Amino acid sequence: IEPPLETKTSYQPGDTLECGLILFGEVNRMLPYFIHAFEEMGRIGLGRRGAEGRAGNYCLIKVTSGNRLLYSPADGRLKVGETIEDITLAPVRHENFSDCIRLDLETPLRFKKEGRLSDGLTFETLVRLMLRRASSLLEAFDGREPELDYRGLIARAGTVAAGPCEVRWTDWERYSNRQRQRMQLGGLTGAISYQGRLAEFMPLLEFAKKTHIGKQTSFGLGKIVFESL
Repeated sequence: IEPPLETKTSYQPGDTLECGLILFGEVNRMLPYFIHAFEEMGRIGLGRRGAEGRAGNYCLIKVTSGNRLLYSPADGRLKVGETIEDITLAPVRHENFSDCIRLDLETPLRFKKEGRLSDGLTFETLVRLMLRRASSLLEAFDGREPELDYRGLIARAGTVAAGPCEVRWTDWERYSNRQRQRMQLGGLTGAISYQGRLAEFMPLLEFAKKTHIGKQTSFGLGKIVFESL
């Protein structure tokens, strides 16, 4: 679940809250159940309980994929069709390559290095995270690991230099009803630039942009975007 990219945590009657939902492989066939769950959650209530002891209620307005409407409670019909995107490590056209990119960490990125949560992001570390994500997802939902030169990619990633860095650690806390305790899920946010031979890493970057990287991705963490400089 991708949370809204805003800092507000209090919503008033009439406000709109928009979030993203990423499903992989055969799980896409279960989209109707997810929609039903979101509608039921709106009836039950979401968030902290107010002065009256009730959580906030909401109604589902619509479900879209890109610019296409998939579902609205008005007609109650799900229009899936051929909307499922095939996420692969496909090559990127060479004219789109750049020797310098800016990477933005839109939601906290959590990962461990040498057994500890890390607060630095070299390009080599980034490539390791992207390889791990691609390998695990493709093995789980495509039945095979990608045919990649893991050692070579990691070695060549070490030659890519990090430029201006605006990365910082951001604390984020959530409450687990199941475990009945508060949990710290902070991570790196901000932006960092990289410069070097980036062409062969573009498929990994495009893959990671769509699938997130790092730990707790199911909570929407590890969302990245990038642009050429």
